[in-house]
Amino acid sequence: MDPTVRTSRAEARQLLDPEFVEVGASGRRWSHEQVLAALPEMPWWPSEVCRWAASSA
Repeated sequence: MDPTVRTSRAEARQLLDPEFVEVGASGRRWSHEQVLAALPEMPWWPSEVCRWAASSA
């Protein structure tokens, strides 16, 4: 998510479905409201830093 959207709860609310649920690396589930409340303080990494690749199964 773009940093300008991450810091705006109003913009993030427009993008995320009300039934959105985030599952963190620890397994913790975050509700829509919890994500919106935490977004401005959550660290983020530019996509250039992440080295994720899709695998063919």
